[in-house]
Amino acid sequence: MNSTIHFILTNSFDPDLRTYKEARYLKSQGFAIEILCWDRDGRYQDKKVEELTGIKIKRFFPKAKYGTGLKQLAPYLRFIKECKVYLSKHASTDCYYHCADLDGMLAGYLAAPKRSKLVFDMREFYESGNLSKLRYAIRFFVRILQDRAYRIIYLNDLQKKYVRKRNLKKLVYLPNYPEKEKFINTEKAPSDRLRISFIGYVRHHRQLEALVKAAAAYPAVEVAIHGGGVDYPRMKEFCHSYPQSKVTGMFKHENIGGLYNQTDMLYLVYDVKDLNDRHAYPTKFFEAIITGTPMIVARHTVIGDFCEAEEVGFTVGKDLEKDISEIIEEILENPNKLEKMRYNICKMSKAYSWEGVVPNLDQIYQ
Repeated sequence: MNSTIHFILTNSFDPDLRTYKEARYLKSQGFAIEILCWDRDGRYQDKKVEELTGIKIKRFFPKAKYGTGLKQLAPYLRFIKECKVYLSKHASTDCYYHCADLDGMLAGYLAAPKRSKLVFDMREFYESGNLSKLRYAIRFFVRILQDRAYRIIYLNDLQKKYVRKRNLKKLVYLPNYPEKEKFINTEKAPSDRLRISFIGYVRHHRQLEALVKAAAAYPAVEVAIHGGGVDYPRMKEFCHSYPQSKVTGMFKHENIGGLYNQTDMLYLVYDVKDLNDRHAYPTKFFEAIITGTPMIVARHTVIGDFCEAEEVGFTVGKDLEKDISEIIEEILENPNKLEKMRYNICKMSKAYSWEGVVPNLDQIYQ
């Protein structure tokens, strides 16, 4: 039996899909896996300790509310302290600590025994969004934690760009590709309508509202918004006035293949003001590729450049509603263009599976 890997996670693991994919692979390689996670809203009080497919989950419950900024600092520090006490009793000297994101890495650094092997799983670029005004301080802080890390997992070139030269040898590339087992049947169900779907966390209402309004002018088009999120209630209310659009809410991830089978085009337009959204390859982008689904994405982003170069999707600019309307008209007038995009995507789809890239973890855990 190999040594134990403790995942440090600052959500309740219900489950966190990327963590679960990593953990299952490492379990298959003979490691004992334990996930230490912070259930800040107490939704799993009845599951303080749980086992899922042979993976142990240990939850801690310092109370806090998502999205409240510094108000979560004191509960976060309590979470770290509780992890430290727990690990002092249950961790051996040969354990690894797989720390998810910046807050997970800080928690692991403070909670794990000294000279532990810390793996910094960088799942985004931390100098954007709400932290952009503090980007130089954040960069300094991230680099300190990278210095302390045994290995660093990264997703894209933007993250790599700001890694100190001495830490480049620690980098391991692990993009969040989808599991092909969930997309065995990717054949599109027939429909007389052009079906445009958003599938994921609902949080960009302005972009989604533009899609709904643009599609409303075309009876041959229907829009589906699948998923929960902070803007789910708003979009549910908004679409009451647009019968061609539906908002379905949360879905089980094991059923995601069926949603793509009912999708002719995937809508992947985020906030281009956000550096992450301009430079990241979201999981939904890879899901579109593995299912042969053309996309609508934002112009002047890495996925926008990819879609234009490979002819696998359309791009839109600042005038969203107008640009979407033009795309719809182009497809309705020339359906063969969509078929050509599907053909281009299917030629590359085998290169973007999780099963093909997850063995990169072997560079860390041996």
